Amino acid sequence: MNDEALFNPARWKDSLTVSYLLSDTANRLIASEKPLVLMRYQPDVLRAMGNLAAELWDKFGDVWLFFAFFHSDRDTLVISRTPQSHTGREQRKAALEQKAEWILSLGRFPFVKMVETSIKDVIEFKALQKLFTEYAPER
Repeated sequence: MNDEALFNPARWKDSLTVSYLLSDTANRLIASEKPLVLMRYQPDVLRAMGNLAAELWDKFGDVWLFFAFFHSDRDTLVISRTPQSHTGREQRKAALEQKAEWILSLGRFPFVKMVETSIKDVIEFKALQKLFTEYAPER
């Protein structure tokens, strides 16, 4: 997470690698024929997918919504499952710092809606339907 490319827009440039990753992601999305597609976070690809989604919205009215799911700080600490030793405290602190870095990085993309979930939550259809209703763009 200390990669400058996550935070420096000057580093977000088109390249063969980005073109390949975008193409691969878009092709998997289309081929899946599923309403939900999981995507690994990569700033260049996410930016390009957001641009593509905006273009599809303008031309065809197709709506693509992007969500990033996070746990609360408390749940993040539970997930880290480290002992209460000094090293454990450092690991828990590192886990929260990493979460903060992800949130700051994703915050550069206003089309990504960040949703906090509990570790006990099972995201069912009704919950997803509510998210899509809440965040869907207005026509």
